Amino acid sequence: MREVADMYCRRQLASATSNVDTLGMVFVNRERELEALERWWSGRGSGIALVWGRRRIGKTALVQQFAADKRVVYHTGAGRPPAAELALLSAAAAPVLAGGARDLNSRPFGSWDDALESLAEAARAEPLLLVLDEFPELAEVSPELEGVIRATWDRVGGRTKLRILLSGSALRTMEAVQEQRAPLHGRVELALLLEPFAPHEAALLLPGLPAAEQAAVWGIVGGVPLYLDWWDERAPLRTNLERLVCTPGAPLLTAGELSLAADVDAGDLGRQVLYAIAAGRTKHNEIADAVRADPTRVLGRLTRIGLIERMTPVTEDPRRTRRRIYRIADNFLAFWLGVVDRYRAEIDRGLGPSILPVLLRDLDDHLGRPWEQAMRSRGGLR
Repeated sequence: MREVADMYCRRQLASATSNVDTLGMVFVNRERELEALERWWSGRGSGIALVWGRRRIGKTALVQQFAADKRVVYHTGAGRPPAAELALLSAAAAPVLAGGARDLNSRPFGSWDDALESLAEAARAEPLLLVLDEFPELAEVSPELEGVIRATWDRVGGRTKLRILLSGSALRTMEAVQEQRAPLHGRVELALLLEPFAPHEAALLLPGLPAAEQAAVWGIVGGVPLYLDWWDERAPLRTNLERLVCTPGAPLLTAGELSLAADVDAGDLGRQVLYAIAAGRTKHNEIADAVRADPTRVLGRLTRIGLIERMTPVTEDPRRTRRRIYRIADNFLAFWLGVVDRYRAEIDRGLGPSILPVLLRDLDDHLGRPWEQAMRSRGGLR
């Protein structure tokens, strides 16, 4: 199996090396997203776009890459009181609006209506990009913000070249922005859901490893850029697992719990569904029996955000059959739920060195599905 993975990664890595930019920084497989953002930016008049996805998936890096050559006001929400958020937005906008009728240093924005009206006015002749990163944090402290954006758009949208990009990790909030009854429904021109890196993309972040080891790391930590960055290419797999998993408070040990809390965002039922699938209850009725509730809506949502996948036998018509099974699609979550979680208590008690051989023994079983997925991605070995 390792020989097959080695062959696969060598071919995929060769096809992906063009994604390294001239500054030596790797920006992996976001060409499609960048092209979509550029098309949105090149549109006529004003517009609203969403960039959303799970934590640590690279949203901010994508938005910064896109905004690098543009006239931009960039603000990151942090759940501060509205006046504090507006003060920081004013400070970010002051250099861009310098020379205009208003000095934001002496008279900062007093409300979101004021901010959007001023920025729209500043974009009458020249395009201006307003990035509101971590938008759910802003919406939490200023729940009127979506309505204010809609009202501003309805009032001045045809007379300005202001473009607003909303980015966020709170998936439930970002989904809600797009729902039919939401204030911005019908006004969002582009909605990008960022996916984790595929195996050939993840390999670019691990250039010092042999291809088979790149495949193994991707099979363990998945395609989340931060988790890949935590991996020490100079150390063997055993040492990395000891440092990242088998130590109290280790990064990957705690990342699993954080992922369940932030990425699932579906309450206790979502967690129970994931635990049930990881435990081998893969059919709808088995999951329902395990969680003692109808899991249909949660299964659909977890599928949409890429944490699980629904599998249909090749001999069945996927539109008609009920013979479907579910499995964890995210490599890291599958590793954490299926291999690591059962030993968390022992690791927290400092028994990680005795757990490490067990994790290594279980890796072959765990890596079978990720390597099968790698063979299917991008046309397999073609």
